Amino acid sequence: MLIDLHLPVDAESDAESLNPLLDRAAAKGLNGLCLVGGPALGPTAALAEAVSREGLLLLPGARVVTDLGVLLVFFPEVTDAVASGDWLAAGAGAPAAQAAIDAAAGQGGVAVAAHPYARIEGVPRMSDHLLELDGLAAVEVRHGASGDLANDMALEATSLLGLPGVGGSGAPEALGQAATLIGRPVNGLAELIAAIREGEVWPAEVGPDLSSAERRPPRDRDSRGDRRPRRDGRAGGGGRGDRGRPDRKRGGGGRGRGGGGGHRRG
Repeated sequence: MLIDLHLPVDAESDAESLNPLLDRAAAKGLNGLCLVGGPALGPTAALAEAVSREGLLLLPGARVVTDLGVLLVFFPEVTDAVASGDWLAAGAGAPAAQAAIDAAAGQGGVAVAAHPYARIEGVPRMSDHLLELDGLAAVEVRHGASGDLANDMALEATSLLGLPGVGGSGAPEALGQAATLIGRPVNGLAELIAAIREGEVWPAEVGPDLSSAERRPPRDRDSRGDRRPRRDGRAGGGGRGDRGRPDRKRGGGGRGRGGGGGHRRG
């Protein structure tokens, strides 16, 4: 399954603003989206239910801005404490990252470090503080709204930690650029959490919309022009003369990507 684990929503998000994003997700071939709002999951869970549609799994999650950076938190069920936000101790200023991770675990949930090396205005940059945190379940190493450098740094740190890497868009305009490949069927939050904990998740980059892919009809042989035989009796080489194209070995180019309306960005 292919699920975007990081689509931010807020109090202004509604069916009117989300439906175009859901259409785009389906066109990208995604099987599901995680709508992440504030620490209180009640409104996010209600929104996910209100805009639900057949064939596209919608799951609620929390986006918690801590003193060190952003965490994505997922719970196996939306209990009263999770719905109200009481799972996270209230206090002055941003909550401590380690305290938030521990509090999520106390409710049976998992915490994922989101875009730890990205520079996003108004949001603390976790950077190498990532290496100091205990209890993280995964790290977002493909963040659609971030550049390659920030994503590659996250991937390197995740490898050092021995944690799985995941992917998500991180902003509506980046929807479909990054997602998470899950190696088992997921029908709800409990199954998503189990897959993350057991490392059956991988970051993924998503290709062009399925609906916009160009499909060229097969060309009739007569439409290719008059292809005269060459003097040696073989078919012409498309204007290249007798040189042909030299053989080249195709390496495994590119970097490894594995890891081990009102909307907000980040």
